[in-house]
Amino acid sequence: MKAWLGVVSRAHVRRGVAGGFAQLCHGKAQPLRRMQGGDWLVYYSPTLEMGGAPLRAFTAIGRVEESEVYSHDMGAASFRLGATSAMPTRPKSHSTGSGTA
Repeated sequence: MKAWLGVVSRAHVRRGVAGGFAQLCHGKAQPLRRMQGGDWLVYYSPTLEMGGAPLRAFTAIGRVEESEVYSHDMGAASFRLGATSAMPTRPKSHSTGSGTA
């Protein structure tokens, strides 16, 4: 079992969670082919939408099911089915304290 990290906007993560699919690297198939059933996929969303306002939060976690990579109706992208759940979204807070090194 391995754990994978996908960096994807929250809007795209929500589409995948609602549709029961996962996407990485703008729809490239190779990263998905490296995954195996039982692996974990965690999504981190730096933005709300691609190129949009910052979010900086983990937005979904899921377990990869045994399935083949396939094309989905979001263009020529390749996906792999996964049991994915949305996570409560709480932006990362940044400390402004003065630490010493």
